Amino acid sequence: MKFEFAKTTNVTTYAFTNNSEYENNGYVSVFITPDVNDVWLVRLRKEVRYGHGAIEGSYIVERDKISNDYKGQDMNVNRLKNIIVDDEFENWDYYVFDNYDEAIERIDGGYGFS
Repeated sequence: MKFEFAKTTNVTTYAFTNNSEYENNGYVSVFITPDVNDVWLVRLRKEVRYGHGAIEGSYIVERDKISNDYKGQDMNVNRLKNIIVDDEFENWDYYVFDNYDEAIERIDGGYGFS
């Protein structure tokens, strides 16, 4: 896997392999984005649920902000594994979208995927 500053990397297969809770909880994709002071763990789940029903075709993007130990800390596979295994599924913020393409556009954030 290749990790680049401010670029989002799809780590879905790795996340599903190392933490079954992603798949068990209905996530369809998992991404990681290294930044200067933080790393963003982004989870994508299909069909947002409100009350007793789901909004058909909707997606929720959940973001968790993980602080770096020091400014500019590199992302590597060992650090990724620790983040994935230790994920408590808390969110710093979240966004709801009407469709998959809108959700991916938000995850991309204009910096692209690596």
